[in-house]
Amino acid sequence: MQAIEDAALGRLIDWYKTYTTNDALINQLRELKGERDRMAHQGYLLNLEEQRDDDFLHQEAAKLKEAHKRAKACLGALQPEMQRTDDLVKSVYAELRAKRLAQGAATSLEPPFEGVIDSKPSAL
Repeated sequence: MQAIEDAALGRLIDWYKTYTTNDALINQLRELKGERDRMAHQGYLLNLEEQRDDDFLHQEAAKLKEAHKRAKACLGALQPEMQRTDDLVKSVYAELRAKRLAQGAATSLEPPFEGVIDSKPSAL
C-alpha cells in the first residue's frame, strides 16, 4: 500500500491500465497528468508582465477551471470502476473464506487489512 501512496501519478496510471479496459479513461487521465504537471511545475511562475496582465490572468484562470472540470469528470468515471474492483475483492475474499470454513478452519479468517467486509460470494 505504501508503494501506491508514494508513486508518481504517471506510474499510478500505468499500473491502473493493467486493471481496466477503459482506454478512454486512461487517455483522459494521461491528458490530466500533463496539465497537472504543467500547473505544478510552472503554472504559477509568472513574469512581471504576466502578473500585471489581466487578460492573461483570466485566460490562466479559465484553464484552471477547465482542468478542474475534466478532473471531476475523470473522478466520476473512476468511481464505478473502483466500486467494481471493491466488489470483486469482496467476492473473492468471501469465496476463499467460505472454502476455508468448509474445510474446518477454526478462525473467522478476518482479512489483515481494512476495507474488506463479510459479503456473500457473487457471480461476476
